[in-house]
Amino acid sequence: MASLQDLAGCSSPWAAKRAKLALDIQSQRNSGALSPAEAAELMEDLIATDQLNEEADDMAVKAALVSAINIASKLL
Repeated sequence: MASLQDLAGCSSPWAAKRAKLALDIQSQRNSGALSPAEAAELMEDLIATDQLNEEADDMAVKAALVSAINIASKLL
């Protein structure tokens, strides 16, 4: 399973951007700048189906990204 760190450095710009944003959200949540509810909502926005479907060109990377963000959301 791919982690957000791995995806942040992947060759798919749309996935790398979203993974970096997810890592930033985690960091802000851990520092107290975001509440758990705010962080969870922002994570959900990163994998909003319509937006992601428009950008995603690799279904395996998309699945890995969605999985990694869902796991990260549960750990917040």
